[in-house]
Amino acid sequence: MPLLSTSFFQSALDFSIFVYPNKSTEKERPCCRDANPHLHFTLVYPFMLLKIKISCLAIPLFTGISFLLESCSIRSSIPQPIPTTIYQFSTVKPLYGTILPDADLYKLFIDRDKQHLGEDAFEDEPGYKSAMKQALRYMEQTLGEKLDAEELAKLRNLCVESVLGKKKAGKQVGFRMGYAPLSSYCLDKQRMRTMSPQAIHEFNQLVAPYSADTTKQLLYQTPYISTFELLDNQKNCLPNSSALPLKLPNQVNSIKIRTGFQQSKDLPRVKEIVNGFFDTYYKEIAKAQTSTEKLGAIAKLCRSIELFHVFPDGNGRTTCFILLPKLLRENGIAHGVILDDPATFDAGTFSIQEMAAQICQGIETFYSEFPMLQRPKPASAA
Repeated sequence: MPLLSTSFFQSALDFSIFVYPNKSTEKERPCCRDANPHLHFTLVYPFMLLKIKISCLAIPLFTGISFLLESCSIRSSIPQPIPTTIYQFSTVKPLYGTILPDADLYKLFIDRDKQHLGEDAFEDEPGYKSAMKQALRYMEQTLGEKLDAEELAKLRNLCVESVLGKKKAGKQVGFRMGYAPLSSYCLDKQRMRTMSPQAIHEFNQLVAPYSADTTKQLLYQTPYISTFELLDNQKNCLPNSSALPLKLPNQVNSIKIRTGFQQSKDLPRVKEIVNGFFDTYYKEIAKAQTSTEKLGAIAKLCRSIELFHVFPDGNGRTTCFILLPKLLRENGIAHGVILDDPATFDAGTFSIQEMAAQICQGIETFYSEFPMLQRPKPASAA
């Protein structure tokens, strides 16, 4: 690129003409020179010297400015190099706010189909974003520590503390902390029609030991699930729908579960059930020899916790966005997961195999969003 171009000189020339008129301008005013030549020499020629000095200053001034502008233009047109650093898998190396920028963490706790709305997509519950970041960092600091009912409650509390829930009767109220009596809850209002035969079979297996319909198998005097009802689109209970084994007619829209734990004195039993889920998980993980087997144990644990809905609220965000990535990292399966549909877990109405498939897809999405991370090699049986 030439240091001095025609445009530079033209700029300087235009500036000098502005200071002193050109010859055509003089010809338009002949009276000045003809009327008094001496006055013309006295007044005009000093301005000619000023013209020369200003022109000499203007040329390098415009040259420098133009050179800088064109340099910036050239620099911005050069493609920026893509970061080539690939971070190996590590269960202890910090990710959040370091390798994964703080500005991108919202992708880990906002539904994928809502992420185009940005990090404030779920701020209809004020404080959601900051609470989830806090929960992520705590989860990362406690990787490898054994989970139980108390630790699960701590993860859940971090997800909802200082968060105002959605408006009810014109007011926004906070979440209750820890385990609390829960009279009833509904499962998956949109996907019950597509519940597979395998998912129904697993539902019956999981619910039976804790249901009032199978008193011989009850673990406790008070059942966790006292009754459940299949509801249609108008939330009307379908006839003869509360008995096990569960059957799903075509018109079902959701399952409403009524619990037997409606008083504080029953809460220790809830914790025993949750601890039982974790005990089963750790036994299955100890036996697992492949990543596929580990993934099945993880999906089963998440499904059990979601299906029993052990907290009054905040169950989905705790399981999908905090517990699941924790288990994946601890077992060397992936750095994280971005589920296409977190509601897959939000009700526990999918089979373990279906949930595992959703997790695998979510892992692929995670690594496409964060290509600087290198996924670990899957474990295989010896």
